[in-house]
Amino acid sequence: MEVVDSDRVEIFFRRDAKLDTYYCLELDSLGRILDYKATFYRKFDYIWNWPGINQLQIQSKFTNSGYQVQGSITLASLSQLNLLNNCELQAGLFRGECLKIRDPQSTFAWISWIKPESDRPDFHIPSVFGLIKLETGKR
Repeated sequence: MEVVDSDRVEIFFRRDAKLDTYYCLELDSLGRILDYKATFYRKFDYIWNWPGINQLQIQSKFTNSGYQVQGSITLASLSQLNLLNNCELQAGLFRGECLKIRDPQSTFAWISWIKPESDRPDFHIPSVFGLIKLETGKR
C-alpha cells in the first residue's frame, strides 16, 4: 500500500465498458507493485493478486529528469483474466506525479493517456480506457 502515496504509473485493464470487474497495476519509482481488482464505482479488492504475480517483471531506475518504469505481463495472465480479445486490450494508462509528501497524504498532479469525461481527475470511470493492439510478431 506504500505505492498509494508515491509517484507512480498506473495501468488498468477492463473486459467491458460497464467496469463490472477491472484490474489495476500501480508501479512506483522504487519498483514496488500494488495490484488489485475493482468494480464500478471505486469498490477495491486489495486482497486479490494478479495471476502469476511472481512472474511480473518490473524494473525502475532514476534518471536526470525523473525515473523510468518498465515491465512485462504474461499473455497467459491476460488470457486467464479474459482481457485479451483478438490481440486487443482495453486499458487505461496513467501517471500520478507526487508533488509534495504531507503526513499522512500526498499532493498529486494526474496525467491520463485519454482525457477523462469528468470535472475532476478520476481514472475509475469508463471514459479513461482506450484500445491497445498487440502485434503477433508474424509478418
